[in-house]
Amino acid sequence: QKLELNFWENKISGELRELVGAIGHCRQLQKLELDFSFGNKVSGELRELGGAIGYCRQLQKLELNFYSNKVSGELRELGGGIGHCTQLQNLELNFSISEVSGDLRELGGGIGNCRQLQDLKLNFEFNQVSGELHALGEGIGNCRQLQKLGLNFGWNQVSGELRELGEGIGRCTQLQKLELNFWENKISGELREL
Repeated sequence: QKLELNFWENKISGELRELVGAIGHCRQLQKLELDFSFGNKVSGELRELGGAIGYCRQLQKLELNFYSNKVSGELRELGGGIGHCTQLQNLELNFSISEVSGDLRELGGGIGNCRQLQDLKLNFEFNQVSGELHALGEGIGNCRQLQKLGLNFGWNQVSGELRELGEGIGRCTQLQKLELNFWENKISGELREL
C-alpha cells in the first residue's frame, strides 16, 4: 500500500518509463513517494508518469520530487493522471529546474477533481509553464478541505489577474497555511484582489 523510493543525490539515469510501467500495476497503492532530486539525470516524458499514476486510484498521498533533472513534457499529461486519483489528501510536486512546459489549465483541472485534498504543494520554479491563473484558481477552489497550500511558479510565463487566483483560494475556508511565489511572471492586478 506504500511505495517510497529515495535516490536523493545519486547518479541515476534512464527513462521514466522504465520505472513507472511497474507502478501502474500497483493498483492498491495508497502512498507513493519518489525522490530523484539533486545529482540525478532522470529523463523522460510526464506522459509516462501521469499515465501510471492514473491507474493508482486509491492514492491518498503522492509526492514526486524531480528537482534539477531532465524531465520534460506537458502538464496536461500529469494533470490528467492526477485527476483520476480522487482520494488524494496530500499532493506534492517538485519539478523545479526541469524542462516542464504546458498550460496551467491542464494541471488545474486535474487538481480540481481531487476534492479531498488537505495539503497541496506545487513547485515548478525555473520551467516554461504558462497559462492563466484562473485555471489554477478554479481547480484549487474545488478543494474545499485544503488546510495547507504552497505554490511556487517563480521564473515561468504565468499570466492573468490576481483576482482569478484569489477567488479560488477564497473558497478554501479551512486554509491554515498559504505560501505563494510567482516571482518573474506576467501577473497583473492589485493585492486586495488576492
